[in-house]
Amino acid sequence: MKTTLIASILTLGAQGALAATINVPGDHPTIPDAVQAAVDGDLILVAPGTWNHTVNFRGRDITIRSTGGPEVTVITPDPGRSCIVIADGEDAVLDGFTITGGTGMPYLGSLVGGGVYIESANPHILNCIITGNSADFGGGMHIALGNPLVEQCVFSDNSSMSNGGGVRIHDECFPTFRDCTFNGNHTGDFGGAIWHLGRLLMRPFFLFS
Repeated sequence: MKTTLIASILTLGAQGALAATINVPGDHPTIPDAVQAAVDGDLILVAPGTWNHTVNFRGRDITIRSTGGPEVTVITPDPGRSCIVIADGEDAVLDGFTITGGTGMPYLGSLVGGGVYIESANPHILNCIITGNSADFGGGMHIALGNPLVEQCVFSDNSSMSNGGGVRIHDECFPTFRDCTFNGNHTGDFGGAIWHLGRLLMRPFFLFS
């Protein structure tokens, strides 16, 4: 009897630990609302449309994925912010969005990472179009103290006042870029496509001016 009861409790615990799927806007009206409701391991599915709020992963190891792909699913930021913020140790996934209109987050006295701001995190970002963002440094993306995997992404028409029109990689970072395209990014200083300190791993990697 005792063995049966323990087995039942363990089964219920395992069921409770299963990841949830959260639909936007079906379950929550915005992506930030869905993130607030999510826990580690959850999947957030986002319907096509333009979503006009900064998405901060808030330390959660979750996946945010579009159902229609980047051509029809767009994230724009809150005023004066980056579009995406992953800056609290996350091993998160972002899949299938156009990311545009961001102007950066404060970092060491400057605004950085107009499109995507990564600090002290190791996300997997794939199948995204990062375009039309600007910042002092890292117009499209800024990475500090993290080791992200970025694959099958397009960086286009992003700009920075100084280093890294497309991407700026700062401090102790070891990112991997795979099957990414850079087109039309520009900067007032060094690295129209990418500026980095340290080691950068590039696998089939395509640069276009």
